[in-house]
Amino acid sequence: QTWTHAILAVQSGFIGPWGEGHGSTNFRCSAMDGDKRQIIDALLNAVPGRDVQLRYPKSKPNLFYPDEEPNMSTLEPNNLLTNADFETADGGAATGTASWGIGVRSGSGVELHSSDSISGNSIKVNAGFSAAQYPSLSAAQGAPGNIIKVYGHSKIVDAPTDMPSENDYSIYVDIQFTQGDPLYGKVATFCGSGSWEYAQTYLEVPAGRTIQSLFVHLMYRNVAAGYALFDDVGITVYEPHPIAVSGTNALDGSGISTVGHHNDCFLASDTDLGTYDSGNIDGEKAYIESDSRYTSMGGETCLPNSPRSDCTIAMEELQRFHYSYLNRDYRQEVLNSWTAGGCMDTISSDLGYRLVITSSQISPSSFA
Repeated sequence: QTWTHAILAVQSGFIGPWGEGHGSTNFRCSAMDGDKRQIIDALLNAVPGRDVQLRYPKSKPNLFYPDEEPNMSTLEPNNLLTNADFETADGGAATGTASWGIGVRSGSGVELHSSDSISGNSIKVNAGFSAAQYPSLSAAQGAPGNIIKVYGHSKIVDAPTDMPSENDYSIYVDIQFTQGDPLYGKVATFCGSGSWEYAQTYLEVPAGRTIQSLFVHLMYRNVAAGYALFDDVGITVYEPHPIAVSGTNALDGSGISTVGHHNDCFLASDTDLGTYDSGNIDGEKAYIESDSRYTSMGGETCLPNSPRSDCTIAMEELQRFHYSYLNRDYRQEVLNSWTAGGCMDTISSDLGYRLVITSSQISPSSFA
């Protein structure tokens, strides 16, 4: 606490080996978001009045939307999926089996399961398969700004030695927009602990887009053995509810107002080496632009990537996303290119906050 005044922000280094939220065997999946949130809260308590920063733009909504749900308005129906708890059956199969179809590879890999579930029945997905359903959305449900929540429970049984990647054991959603372009692979991922796990993720319908339909897969693929049970899955649509900090809550001391962002591969690729979701770069950048007006933003470069890492784009994005700091030691090839390009002095002088005196009044008695 002695040096709190010198701290701008703390990166969430307990989650992932580089503090970037990936590469951790303990926190790699959506099912661990509750534990991630506990760590973020502990860090905020350790440095009161300072920000904690997250690497990925999608992390903050996923961690804080659960708190906001009581204040969010649902667009009916409450769940877009049919027979999503698998409680209704016909001839030993879940009612609507045609819509809970088999995907990923041919064969009979999906079946109703009643001996292990959250309640009643669950659905069993064998290795290499997915159970799939394809709900359509009305224009009101798919409208820009709406929040789509993807959620459900799962349990892995007879897990293989080599666990599937995060996306391969998940509730996996592909999106089709009315404009014709897709957005692939929005996922709520499971860890594979062997117990029932709950996972959820949120996405905001991008500006200028309307969702026409969703392709929802209960996924257990690219794995050699075992099977996954799924139960009580759902897709819920909420009316617009921005998670970005605004002038109304910037100083209220809430978790939302004190969690900022850092980008540890600034300008290294179109996605900044995975900082941004490849299917939603524009949407996530718009979110960071808004949120960073009132929260801290910083990071470092990690790879030369001309022309994106050159002066012109560097100065545009540093200003757009309100950067307060950059690591001056890494990566030197990129930093040296800014010196050679003539923009390093401007970047160095513009980083951080500046106090500007707009007016002053001095009483003569002050000099008495």
